[in-house]
Amino acid sequence: MQTRFEGLTQDQYEIFAPFLPLQRTGRGRPYADFIKVLNTIIWVLLNGAKWINIPKGEQRAPKSTAHDWLGKWQADGIWEKILFHILAIAQFLGLINWERASVDGAFVAGKGGGEDVEYGHKGKGLTLHCLVDGNGMPFALKSTGAAANVREQVEILLDHVSIPTGGLEDPKNGPMHYKLIRDMILVF
Repeated sequence: MQTRFEGLTQDQYEIFAPFLPLQRTGRGRPYADFIKVLNTIIWVLLNGAKWINIPKGEQRAPKSTAHDWLGKWQADGIWEKILFHILAIAQFLGLINWERASVDGAFVAGKGGGEDVEYGHKGKGLTLHCLVDGNGMPFALKSTGAAANVREQVEILLDHVSIPTGGLEDPKNGPMHYKLIRDMILVF
């Protein structure tokens, strides 16, 4: 089932803009229109579609361009910075419910092997852990080998998470680590 997504508004794009590379000036081919690239990437994520199924339109970039930028931004850590910034906005607006934050995990069989696959008490595989707030909003997803102690795996997840603690964070300096929530969860 396709999700209706018409594209980002200019105000929504401004949330992403500080983290994206500056346009080239002078020599060389200019970068693609990043709002179109983001519209294409978000459409694929919302619909769970294959890149080949992207509809053509004025609001979207070519699939190869969007796919290339997705990989570049992932490698450069841009997506993580954008996530932290959006979480800072949500924290500032009081949209994050820390009262009922929780961690859940699931075992995934890894019969074919892989980078993190280990033998655990359920067999060969990975354990996926997800940290969510009381509204079910996910903040982190981390996979670990199935052989590790569950508490140690949760600590790896929590160490992987950075949540802004107050106000809007400066995109250049990054967010503060939310150690308080880590300590609260590890008490239980």
